[in-house]
Amino acid sequence: LDQLELWQSKKNASITIYSATVTKYLDYTFGQLETTWNRGSIPSLSLEFWSDNPDNTTIETRIMQGELDGYFAEFRSRLMAYIAGPDQQLNTRDDRRIYLRPGHEANGNLYGWSGNPEAYIYAWRRMYGIVNPGFSKSQLQWIWSVNNTDQGGITAESYYPGDIYVDWFGIDGYNWGKSFVWGDWNSPNSIFDNMLTRLRVLSPNKPVSI
Repeated sequence: LDQLELWQSKKNASITIYSATVTKYLDYTFGQLETTWNRGSIPSLSLEFWSDNPDNTTIETRIMQGELDGYFAEFRSRLMAYIAGPDQQLNTRDDRRIYLRPGHEANGNLYGWSGNPEAYIYAWRRMYGIVNPGFSKSQLQWIWSVNNTDQGGITAESYYPGDIYVDWFGIDGYNWGKSFVWGDWNSPNSIFDNMLTRLRVLSPNKPVSI
């Protein structure tokens, strides 16, 4: 990151970090959030719905049944400490910010949280209901991020948790170039325009993370 920012002559406004919904990773995850903030960027945490249960395909069902409520409660407690900053008081001058991006690319076919839109929406809303209370939009914002194309026969729109649970849209689009025999170089418009148009139908005014 230091080399990238030296080359581009500016700081990264935001840096993406990945973690899983597993308690043993919390120390590492929140250490990364601290490091990112202290180097001058807002962390964007992609919280993947993996767990320590070997049957990851049932993760949304486990969330629906309340099995991860304890994890989300601890996550919220750690998040409050991170956002409160050094003085450990919310709504003071040293408060921090974060973007939270759970369960990305649900309309793809690579992850255990794909394939069941009803369970995904319920899981998102349950997590939101536990984690979000007490934070302002200047402290915590939620990104619902989809793949730029639907894979597996279920549309991105089917997974939308609803306007009140989402602050940002996100689109993941890949330019594979010649890395694969089926790949090619594509323009940003050809990668993003179709999904961006579809998301604008869902909600026309939300900011978009690419």
